[in-house]
Amino acid sequence: MAAVGNKLANDFYEYKMPSGYRKPTANSSPEECRRFIDEKYIRKAFSPPGFPEPVKEFVAAREKGEKPKFEFASK
Repeated sequence: MAAVGNKLANDFYEYKMPSGYRKPTANSSPEECRRFIDEKYIRKAFSPPGFPEPVKEFVAAREKGEKPKFEFASK
């Protein structure tokens, strides 16, 4: 994930996150944090449909000797 970058990863996983959506804070319960992680990373509830996850796109491009395009970012 470090090779992809935190901003790019968050841009992908939070692509469709509704404005005003409250992310967990340090004061949130473990259940709230778990629910958010499940929605964001497991269910990919906020990710753009039809695009590979950035880290998967990065690895696939690297294996081909290419540079990843991260096309979701241009939408």
